[in-house]
Amino acid sequence: MLGLNKNGEPKVVNLVHKGVKQQANVIYLRKQLKLYRTLNTNPLRLLNAEQLEEINKYLNSPKRLQAKREAFALTHRMDND
Repeated sequence: MLGLNKNGEPKVVNLVHKGVKQQANVIYLRKQLKLYRTLNTNPLRLLNAEQLEEINKYLNSPKRLQAKREAFALTHRMDND
């Protein structure tokens, strides 16, 4: 059920996400559960198989993961000293 104001128009609220104010419609799912659907945003773009493989290859790169582990170990060691 879409939230409606007194004039019967969809209820619009302002959301702030990462410092950016966006307008959103309110959709009431249950008594205390609301879904906010932002307006004027680009639809999600789905990745094709080749793009997905390229991203997974980057994310699972042993060099990148090793550098990440080393950086974490260094900061963790600094915090404990």
